[in-house]
Amino acid sequence: MNLRKFTYLLLTLNFLFYSNARNNFYEKNRENSQNNFSFSFTTLSVNSVYNFSFPIRREQINPLLNNLQKENALLRMFSDCDNKIYHKRGFYYEKTAEEISKSINDRRNLERIITKYFYDELYTSFNHHNFLDDSKIWHDLLNGSGYFEDSYDYLRIRNGKWIEKHRAIDIFGKIGDFVYSPINGVVLDSKNDWKGRWDRKKGLIYEGGGFGILSGNGVLLFQPSDTTYFFIVHMKDVFVKPGDLVYKGKIIGSVGKTGNASSPYTKPHIHVSVKKPGIKCGIKGALVSINPYSNLLYARENLLKKEEKIYVDES
Repeated sequence: MNLRKFTYLLLTLNFLFYSNARNNFYEKNRENSQNNFSFSFTTLSVNSVYNFSFPIRREQINPLLNNLQKENALLRMFSDCDNKIYHKRGFYYEKTAEEISKSINDRRNLERIITKYFYDELYTSFNHHNFLDDSKIWHDLLNGSGYFEDSYDYLRIRNGKWIEKHRAIDIFGKIGDFVYSPINGVVLDSKNDWKGRWDRKKGLIYEGGGFGILSGNGVLLFQPSDTTYFFIVHMKDVFVKPGDLVYKGKIIGSVGKTGNASSPYTKPHIHVSVKKPGIKCGIKGALVSINPYSNLLYARENLLKKEEKIYVDES
């Protein structure tokens, strides 16, 4: 057997092995029950009960996500349990203990639905045509461009005098640079209609839209494999919509200066906040912010290694 035939045989065996392993992986993550089921969402004022049939399809997901969007429930599920709302004289906590409890229950129901939807869609529309990277390594959000440092927990001022910790990493780039999905998951929410401007005397003037005055345009992603949430904001353009499946390396938008990043003293960047279920505010199941710096750095190093290997092979 010559070298070419031997190489071809190895590649074929490798493809068959990974195809079988991947099929087993998808089957393991799909529920076998063919029965209909329903979920109740207590944080919604109307249409709180939703019925789903197996397999879950996009047309079943859209009404739920649309209603969660309209009532801003998705962002409230993602926001910290001790999130503060500031005013001239002080601040108050955004959520009551009762709302936190209801929000956790609703979020868990949503996670079950979205996870099932993701694997149902993945199995039928993606698995048989492409090779999915299901490793734990993220894809570089700016695909090797731009720069970032460990700015997690840096102190920042809110409302002129209140000090908060910056629970995110800022990745700086040029306006219009593409933003890539770091994970395989589902778009829970996206905003592409922020309007505002910066006035030299009055500061930031908010005219509406987006994820609010501070965040601007962006996306909220959910990774079903480990129930991780990604909130990526200050974007210029957003190319994905709620319910879209995204895969590592898919273009989801572009770097911008929306929200409080519109300040002339702030460079174009994206704000990357990552959260997972844990214990916070003394409550099990609340979302807890994690520092994404090490994952972002490893993603950048991994990308550079791949590029270096391609360069060496070509030379």
